[in-house]
Amino acid sequence: MTDAALAAQLARAAWPVVARGPVGPAGALVAVVLDLDDTLVDARGGPRAPVVALACAAWARGFALVCLTARVATRGGRRATRALLDAMLVDGAGRPLPVLLLMQPRSAEPTAAAWKHAAGALLVEAGVHVALAVGDRTADALPGVAEHGLVVPNGQSRRD
Repeated sequence: MTDAALAAQLARAAWPVVARGPVGPAGALVAVVLDLDDTLVDARGGPRAPVVALACAAWARGFALVCLTARVATRGGRRATRALLDAMLVDGAGRPLPVLLLMQPRSAEPTAAAWKHAAGALLVEAGVHVALAVGDRTADALPGVAEHGLVVPNGQSRRD
């Protein structure tokens, strides 16, 4: 995805927490960025309860949620991934939380890590303060982009 295409995707995105979220540097929207596979979702496709709880708690405290995934953005893949997020990330009344979903396009950077870093940098360029990035690999923690990074164990020895 080109910088312009991602910037256009961000411009079209609805940010429902802008008015109620915490305010970051220079009034920026404050977000928690989450990886999907082996972070929010385990290897069998089920939710990883601690990470889901972290995301829901962040939302309850006013943070915007962004899911950056290396899953390829096909029409069916986007629909299935959105349904998965809507089923896992819910508020106290069971309503799906608004989550900006950014999926890797087929023509993305050479690696998932490079694409995620570029997408994170564009979030910042768009005025989002990434307070926390969570993932199962070091690259998912968005070093140099996120204020804080959290690498969660994924049950495998490989982290990068």
